[in-house]
Amino acid sequence: MCEIILRFIRNNCSLITPSLFV
Repeated sequence: MCEIILRFIRNNCSLITPSLFV
């Protein structure tokens, strides 16, 4: 889910699951 949202709000997503984009 976050992987999709991160496209628009990567900042917010990084706060939820930074492990996915880290």
